Order: sequence, then C-alpha cells, then structure tokens
Amino acid sequence: MVILTYSADSTYGYTRDNPVLVGGGSDSGPSRERLFIHALTGPQGQEVLYRRLISCCQFDTPNGFAGTGLLDVYELTYMGLDSARILYVNMYDEGEVFVPVGFSCPSAK
Repeated sequence: MVILTYSADSTYGYTRDNPVLVGGGSDSGPSRERLFIHALTGPQGQEVLYRRLISCCQFDTPNGFAGTGLLDVYELTYMGLDSARILYVNMYDEGEVFVPVGFSCPSAK
C-alpha cells in the first residue's frame, strides 16, 4: 500500500460512506490498517496517537465474510489538535489510499 497524494475531499475517511480502502481482508487487513495509520503525521509532522474504537456499519462486499464486511473505526489525535478525529477504514476492499484532510504523510505529494 502506497500513499501518494492528499485527499481534497473533506469526507474522505471521516464518513462511513467514504472510508479509507486499505484492503487485505482477514489475512492482512488489520496490519494494513495499522500501516496506513502509522504513515500519518500531524500537519507539522506530529506523532499520531490512535486507538481502535469499534467495528460497525455492515456493508455488502464480495471480499468479506459471507458477502459482508464491517468498517473499523479509529480515534486519532496529535499534539495541538483541538479534538480527536474519527476515521472509518475498510479492510475488505482496496482502492487508492489518500492522506485525509488534517493529516500529513512524508511520502505523499
């Protein structure tokens, strides 16, 4: 998984209808979620702290268990952030991965 660019969409990752698509399924999905989050920094390079809150929001996908998947919901924060950000991540389906608004990534342009 490579993060190449920043999202201009303020809903990207912040809504269940527009989650981050890291893919990997049950085999590598959880580690791909962590790789994505570990790649993020605050706007000035601050370390991002996170915790997984819950799995929610059942949806249909051929890549899930019995044709369904759940989104993982993470709470992210960094020094200087006024309130934690909540990100929705889909480990079942792959797509282009972007840096969500409000975050940075050294490898992205």
